[in-house]
Amino acid sequence: MHNELYARLHGALLAAAAGDAMGTVSEGFAPEFLRSRYGGYIRDLLEPTGDGLTINAHAGMVSDDFSVAYYTAQVLLEHRSRITTALAVEGLRRWWQHPEYTCYCGPSTKRGILKLLGEADDGDPARLSPTLATNGGGMKAGMMGLFHPGDPEKAVEDAITMCLPTHSNPISLSAACAIAAAAARAFCPNTGYLDLISAGLCGISQGLEQSAGRTSEIAGSSVARRLELAVELGLRYQGDFEQALFQIGDTVGAGLYAYEAIPAAFGILAACKGRLMDSLVMAVNMGSDADSTACMLGYVLGAWNGDAELPPHFSDLIDSQNGFDLKAMAAGICAVVKEGIC
Repeated sequence: MHNELYARLHGALLAAAAGDAMGTVSEGFAPEFLRSRYGGYIRDLLEPTGDGLTINAHAGMVSDDFSVAYYTAQVLLEHRSRITTALAVEGLRRWWQHPEYTCYCGPSTKRGILKLLGEADDGDPARLSPTLATNGGGMKAGMMGLFHPGDPEKAVEDAITMCLPTHSNPISLSAACAIAAAAARAFCPNTGYLDLISAGLCGISQGLEQSAGRTSEIAGSSVARRLELAVELGLRYQGDFEQALFQIGDTVGAGLYAYEAIPAAFGILAACKGRLMDSLVMAVNMGSDADSTACMLGYVLGAWNGDAELPPHFSDLIDSQNGFDLKAMAAGICAVVKEGIC
């Protein structure tokens, strides 16, 4: 069981990092443009082009999507503790010391960190802006599913603790809880891909319930309803990869907002029946906020499939380009889970 848990934890970490790194190449572009540029689908860790959204990046480098969670997990392992608000803040502060990743910082995360640094006013009416309903909670909350394998409810609780300092609105938080819950459920025995979707929907409901009264209401679409729409499209086009990609991307979107990228991730999961690499490839080639969508899928489906599904060269390239040690992190999480620390 220890070896299986380790393989699933490493698979989740590596797939999330790989999805982010693959998606940095396609982020911000339209799928039609990507198809024309690359003569087909992006399926590997490629060198970014100069006209994209990357900054001084190379093949295998991640962006803010995976790196925020990585440094937060590092803090939790050092303290050998379940996440607290103080440790979530410590993780953010550590991440803030890495300009190679903070250069990608989204509006909600940036505002939250500036508030922690005393440079933003919590009473500022900007906190009610619909532009803050972003997917930055979802991109890091998958990590909480890894610290609570098989326990979606605890994953949701910790996702809220992790994300409140930067994403204190019900849209972002509930979307983050969908990813955390699905990632945790992926470790349960006898779990099918439809069970992962159900876990995501339950996570949204639990996230809304548990965050009530602790957040600022802002305008935006229902994450749950758009997730159901995305899944409906994914199931309808399961036999047609290209149609699924375009139908989900055109109808639901895969952009910066939490009510786009998180529903799109579950629609892709449905379209690909939970196959890891097919799902990452679809997310990456959907463009828009591709690195976030693919990163979130990586947590869920890497945990569900394990690390054997990923190309062998991904691990060394990602570790070397980012100064990571994902195998050591997987072993560390495995140890604290086994000891019942989290």
